[in-house]
Amino acid sequence: MKIRILIILTGVLLLICSCNSKSSYAVDPDDSISESICNNINNVFDYMGKDDYYDGSTIYRFFGGGDSLTDENIALFTSSVSALQIDGARRIIVELDVHIPGGYGGCCSLQNYMPSSDNNVVTDQFEIYDKLSVYTITWQDLSRPNLLNPHIYTDAKDVKYIFIADEMQEKAEEEGIDWYEIWPELEGIETF
Repeated sequence: MKIRILIILTGVLLLICSCNSKSSYAVDPDDSISESICNNINNVFDYMGKDDYYDGSTIYRFFGGGDSLTDENIALFTSSVSALQIDGARRIIVELDVHIPGGYGGCCSLQNYMPSSDNNVVTDQFEIYDKLSVYTITWQDLSRPNLLNPHIYTDAKDVKYIFIADEMQEKAEEEGIDWYEIWPELEGIETF
């Protein structure tokens, strides 16, 4: 009888523990921007919180791991985040990080501002957009193979400027992807 009760209790505990799909580091949305993103992406990715970034902006971090890193979920993330309207002069970055062996790395991010430049010298002034329309697409050699496919990053909306890893840009060119065709209002592309 004691063994049967122990088995039942163990089963109940396992069921309770498995119902929470968030990682132990995930936090609840803490403002209207994080709440809107979490609702739009159906909590597919874990919200890891927001921080002040080195340039004075606010960075919202999301984390994707395991089964959440499908092409459809990346597209859901980029289209949902880029559709947000940002009021005022707040500078915002929304970043999706992914697990790679030994830690995590950036997958992609969208932000609503660009540093201004004067004769190719970056100043402390910024051009601020009303949407998250400055898009950064990275390349992580150790990430999942589908994350190295430039096609999964094409669902962002109203992109004005792209910062893209050299390897991802080369792969996009090999596959015939023309970012200017995808986003007719694109003002420029910069590789890193």
